[in-house]
Amino acid sequence: MKYERIRIDGGSVHKDAARILAYTGYKNNGEMDYERLRLTEGDKSSVRFIFEMGYVALCDVMRRYLTGQSGAADGDAENVTVLDDDGCTFTLALPDNFDIDKIVLLRDKIYAYCLHNLVGGWMKICGKNEDAESYGVLALTDENAITEVLNERKRPSIKAKAALEAVAQGPPSHCHCKRAIRRGRDHVVLRFPMSEITSDVRLMSHIISDTLGDKEPQIRAHLRDICEGANSDYVRRVVDGGFATMNEVMHIHTRNGVKAGWSSADDVIEDLEVYVIELRVDRSWFSESTSRELVHLIHDYIVSNVMWEWLRLVSPPHSIQWQEKKRMCMERVISVFRHRIRK
Repeated sequence: MKYERIRIDGGSVHKDAARILAYTGYKNNGEMDYERLRLTEGDKSSVRFIFEMGYVALCDVMRRYLTGQSGAADGDAENVTVLDDDGCTFTLALPDNFDIDKIVLLRDKIYAYCLHNLVGGWMKICGKNEDAESYGVLALTDENAITEVLNERKRPSIKAKAALEAVAQGPPSHCHCKRAIRRGRDHVVLRFPMSEITSDVRLMSHIISDTLGDKEPQIRAHLRDICEGANSDYVRRVVDGGFATMNEVMHIHTRNGVKAGWSSADDVIEDLEVYVIELRVDRSWFSESTSRELVHLIHDYIVSNVMWEWLRLVSPPHSIQWQEKKRMCMERVISVFRHRIRK
């Protein structure tokens, strides 16, 4: 049994919720009810209550895996699940065959639930029942995803000797693919500079903005500000979640077991200059051309996911095509592995 601690910062959830509500209020003729989220003490108390109810709901969803308030059987004082003034901490007792990549995905799903639950709860207080229902559906979807991730188990991994040999080789310094494991297996490293992702996001946003002409100037302004100021934090969080999802999709080749003793994940996004995905694949079917194709497909998926999330806030009708594109990219990544293996 391994213990995993996941920390959710209430301030980050509050800030992201306020940003979503501000955009929603702006689209609805500037209705100020949305934007009261962080103004009065009374409103802050309501926000705190919604967050606490979300915490209780999450404890119920993950009850099979949570340690008690008083700590685990080993007496570790840090091994607790608790709600405090700054957020909440979930400590999970997980089986040995739980994947570390799933823990990162689980953290993102828990954060998404807290965010969607807070936004939906606030909209309900404001009497915006239709919008509240939409975010309630998103929160329910997050609950189901959390349950699914917790109940999954990894398949038997490759031999420890081969894994250690791959680690000893280290990552390649100048290419996407490097032969690092003998006995017919390869160590492949895919790199994604954050600057390339944000550059394409800005380009796509400007193109959409230009197609609007003089219509909807507010939407044009929001599109051009997608990677500017505080908005860049939200974009980075979406990018981070996208890479966690891609690691999970390819978990047969990316999986890493939970480290012995303690390992932890929180909702603090690292300011990475380059995102890296490491694969362990069979050299009988994986090639340099496969790695290059995956780089382009995953890059397009991440960009499409950012555009979809942003346009859902500022212009929902324009988000549909990006949702379809990211779905196609995801399916193509999956098909790359299936097609190659069948060969």
